[in-house]
Amino acid sequence: MDIISINDKVIIKNSDKLSGMRLKDLIGRTGIITDDLTSQSRSNKGYMVSLDIDYMGEEYWFVPLESIKKL
Repeated sequence: MDIISINDKVIIKNSDKLSGMRLKDLIGRTGIITDDLTSQSRSNKGYMVSLDIDYMGEEYWFVPLESIKKL
């Protein structure tokens, strides 16, 4: 798996966690990583992503680790 860092361009892919959050509409969207929330102490690991195109009027979304792929 590629190491993902702040400012990396990513695409959002399907995962059970993303579906569980009812965010399947984010699948296939692209954006830039703004915050890395994957530290060992976190139970819900993921990233804050600034989407290229807003979703539901919001630019920034938490996306689970399993749903991020580096471009």
